[in-house]
Amino acid sequence: MKHRPYLSTTAALLDSTDWSRTPIGPMSQWPMSLRSYVSMVMAMPTPAIIFWGPDLTQIYNDGYAQIMGPRHPRYFGAPYRECWPDTYPLIFPWMRRVLDHAEVIEVERELIPVTRLGFEEDAYFTFTFSPLRDDAGRIAGILQPVFEVTDGVLAERRANVLRSLSALPPGGEGLWDSAMQVLAEDRGDITDGAGRGGRARVSQGIWLRQSYCCLNPSRRLIFSLLSKVSNSPRGFLRGTPGK
Repeated sequence: MKHRPYLSTTAALLDSTDWSRTPIGPMSQWPMSLRSYVSMVMAMPTPAIIFWGPDLTQIYNDGYAQIMGPRHPRYFGAPYRECWPDTYPLIFPWMRRVLDHAEVIEVERELIPVTRLGFEEDAYFTFTFSPLRDDAGRIAGILQPVFEVTDGVLAERRANVLRSLSALPPGGEGLWDSAMQVLAEDRGDITDGAGRGGRARVSQGIWLRQSYCCLNPSRRLIFSLLSKVSNSPRGFLRGTPGK
């Protein structure tokens, strides 16, 4: 099974990988079903991955390579557990249900921290796990098409925060405390500067400062103060790298 080398980076990687050194063996010995599944995944415009065999060997397309981040291309053709030890306790039980009972697992808006641009960030994905059968009809693998929904989840969450801030009564000594209470409840976008691993996290949290113009003057003061705090070395707002 040959792919045009310039069709995609993962298709080229598929051809250049020495599969005899992987758990699923040389490509010449792959079942026709696996060849068909791989061709399908490589042609998909959205992220998708196949887990095949007892070791759940990974074969994925260009879209999924973006999700892999720094793990790509090292773990192309590697067992799932070696690549994702941090998510293994959460994901593997779902995989077992697919492999053992032919279930189709649907997961919506799941939070999965990923490292794609040199730092860890929260990302949200909707995906399914579906059984794949070999030439004999036995379940031998899993297909996982993936749709990232991070932008939608963050937009909804942040809109809720802005609505809560806009609903605060104007003026008064309690305005600051009330605003801080709203922000304290939104731990997804506000941080104390120490993220996973004890370092500042980077996300798109700059939305909070950019959105203050929608509020009345008394509330803009809060955002102006938060802006100054967010530029401090502790990076109060996610989206402002700690220095």
